[in-house]
Amino acid sequence: MADVFAFAFLLAEKYNLDVKDIVLEKIKQNAEKYPVEKAKGTAKKI
Repeated sequence: MADVFAFAFLLAEKYNLDVKDIVLEKIKQNAEKYPVEKAKGTAKKI
């Protein structure tokens, strides 16, 4: 898994991508798609 992260960070650097912004945006999208009140306690897709 470390190799995957290393490669991803190298790609992000090459293409001037902000990893922090990308991760925060993904967390926001997941929070909207899987709200805690609906998703807590289940592994089932909503």
